[in-house]
Parts: sequence; C-alpha cells; structure tokens
Amino acid sequence: MTAAATSPRAMSMRPLACLLAALFLGLSSGYARAGTDASPAVTALVCGALLRDPAPGEGWPTARDVRPGEAVGAADRGLGCRFVVSGEAGQTSVVVAVRLTRPLPEGGTAQDVWQTAARPGEPAVAAYALAAELPVAAGEWTLTLTPPGGQPAVARFQVAGRPAEAAVSPPTAMPTAPGAKAAGKAAAAAPRPEPAPQNPPAAPQAAPALPALAAAPVAPAGQANASAPPAPGPAKAEPRPKVPPPSKAEPAAGYLALQTGLFAEADNAAAQAAKLRTRGLPACLAVSDKDGKRRYRVLAGRFGDRRAAAAARAEVMAVTGVAPIITPVAAGDIPGLRCR
Repeated sequence: MTAAATSPRAMSMRPLACLLAALFLGLSSGYARAGTDASPAVTALVCGALLRDPAPGEGWPTARDVRPGEAVGAADRGLGCRFVVSGEAGQTSVVVAVRLTRPLPEGGTAQDVWQTAARPGEPAVAAYALAAELPVAAGEWTLTLTPPGGQPAVARFQVAGRPAEAAVSPPTAMPTAPGAKAAGKAAAAAPRPEPAPQNPPAAPQAAPALPALAAAPVAPAGQANASAPPAPGPAKAEPRPKVPPPSKAEPAAGYLALQTGLFAEADNAAAQAAKLRTRGLPACLAVSDKDGKRRYRVLAGRFGDRRAAAAARAEVMAVTGVAPIITPVAAGDIPGLRCR
C-alpha cells in the first residue's frame, strides 16, 4: 500500500489556518473581557442637608446627621451625598472627582473641585461644609460625582441664603475682656477721689488715721481743681485697648487656623484639604498671587485663640505628616476662602 500524497498547496495553507484560528480566539476573549470589565458607576446616591458640624476625628456624616432631600436651610451646616461605587468588594480604592457649582453672593457662579477616595462596594461620602463665617448665596447648588472612566452622577440642592454669622464673636470677646477689666479697675479707682468733697468737714480726724488719704482732702477748693487732672487719668487707661497683646494672637475680626501646606498646584492643595475633611477637620484653601505666580495655602480648623490652635496641632500633624503653622485669617480674607 502506498501512503496518500499531500499536495504542496495544502501544506502551505495549514500555517495560515492556524494563524486565523489564533486571531479569532484572541478577538473572542477580548470581547468577552470587554463585556465583563464595565466602567465603575456611582450608585445608591443619597443626598441631603447636614445638620451639624463634625467633631475632630469623627466620621461624618452619619445617618442621624443628614436630612435627605434637596432643601438646605439657613441653619444647616452643609450638604453632601453618600454613595457607592460599583464593583466587587475588596478591590482597591478609586478616586472620585467631585465638583460643586454654586452661586456667589456678589453674583455669578463658582466651582469647587476636589477628590474623594471610595472603595468599590462600600459607602463613601462627598460633603461640603457651610462655614458660619462665610455668607451663603441662595439658589441651586449642583454636586457632581464622576468615577474614573464612568458617567457622572448629579445631585441638586435648593439652598436658602444667609449672611455671614457673627461666628467671630468669641475671638472679639476675648480681647475685649482685658480691656473691660482695665476699664473696671480704672472706674473703681476713679470714684475714690470723688468722696473727697464729702470728707472735708472730717479732714482733721482723717488726717492722723490715713495720712495718704488726708493729703487729698486737705484743700477742698484748691484740690478740687487738682482733682480735675486725675479725670484724664481714666483717659490714660483707655489707650490700653489700643495695644492689646491678645489681638496679635487672636484677630478681633477673624480667627486662627493651622497652615498645613503651600502648593503651586490647586489639585495638590485640594487633595490635602480633602484628606483633612475625611478625618472630620474643617479645611479651606486660601489663594494668593505674588510675582505673577499663584499659590494655594491649606488652612485647617477655626480657632478663637492660640491655645486652642496649639492643642490641635498634634492631631493635624497626624493626618498630614507635617507640622502645621498657626496663622491668623483676617476678616477681609474670609470671603475669598475655598471651604468644602
């Protein structure tokens, strides 16, 4: 028996058929992976008004601290959303871009952009604090959450406007306290010469007992004129409030903050501020332009005096890894802060 002969053409077609089969299998597996690797999406979106300020290190907001719905009242402390990024639990965290579009009190609109970390399948929070020291413009506020490669989820709020509260009153009250005490002491010292006109009849009896006091009532008419210069004496006590040491540490019309960083890129500053907020610490960005260059300072906390600011330094350092600097925030700079 003779073996069947294979034509040269058939032999040359075999490698080509194998190559086509490999390409087909590769494309099929690619389409299968494309069908399973869906882009992450924002789900379970629950938004509402935040009813109170967070305490340092406290998870915020919790269920009892949120009033679901679009309405945000003048007494509410902020707004935000709780959400879940789709995906299997246990995966690494993804970065969700957050953008808040809001009206400005002086007209026009502003956009605040920051980032928040979210682990797929687990609840996450994007919140914006309404600082009492800042005015709030009435109107529609829009919060947009965009996962990486996914579609944005939009939440709208109807915010009631309010002027800036007198939240800086504690700092102003503190420097006036020494002045009030000084004025009280001056007032207490001023009436002492006043009884002098009542004692002239008893001047001979008072002289041996209290010679220092008798020296004042010796001459009723002459020293009545001499007592006029002491009247400016209280006026000399008035200049004391002009040089109050506490005013340097606690600005009368502002507050103290902890500066945790100075950045040339807004995204880097926003990332550090977001990290502070995830630990329940209020954080704002102060934008400045110098020599044609824009810089972003991260300011953490709002403190009424230097002692309170110093007490919070260790906690802020534990979050950022850098030693913060106590810095005053003037009243004129407060409207320009970017707080979230």
